[in-house]
Amino acid sequence: PGAAEKVTFQAADGVKLVGRLYGDGDVGVVLAHMGRPGDTLTDWAPLSRELAKRGYMALAYNRRGVCTTPEPERECSAGFSDFASSWNDVVGAAGYLRATGAKNVVLVGASIGAMASLHALAEGAVEASAFIEIGGVNHESGYSFSRRNLQALEGHKLFVSSVGDYYDAAPAAREWHRWAEEPKQLELLPGVAHGTDMLIASQPTARPLTEL
Repeated sequence: PGAAEKVTFQAADGVKLVGRLYGDGDVGVVLAHMGRPGDTLTDWAPLSRELAKRGYMALAYNRRGVCTTPEPERECSAGFSDFASSWNDVVGAAGYLRATGAKNVVLVGASIGAMASLHALAEGAVEASAFIEIGGVNHESGYSFSRRNLQALEGHKLFVSSVGDYYDAAPAAREWHRWAEEPKQLELLPGVAHGTDMLIASQPTARPLTEL
């Protein structure tokens, strides 16, 4: 379950993306990474392996215009890095998991990955049994969400941030949780780490967040 298969697939608008597929199962988990320089699919590796061990199929992918480094493991998704268009990547990843055998899909996103996933859901471009956002921020990077958007979400919803997130993600998590309908859950963990930085082994949030 710890081994990853390198895969390619297309975003909803046809951009070719690269990813790594872990495990198998009826439930497929899309893992959308953050947007800072150096953030890639590898940020999800520990969680991806854990999901595979627990019987899930997990797909971590490089957002459009992003490459995994260093050589020789350089894996590049086509296109240009564009936050506002990256929701198409989420839709393509979910479609790939369904084509690979997933009967249900869960969207998990960190920072811009969370915002792109939420936009795809709010626009009705993708269906998911559950949505997990880690460190998403409202009214940033081409994405803006209203009470109506959150109320329209179906399925289980988990909103996560560190209490002192330095991108100010905690207020967004509280607001989105307040607007969303049940079933929903809000978790504010100690510290200031942002998104998948909370999963770094040296962080006290790594194990609690993995269990969530």
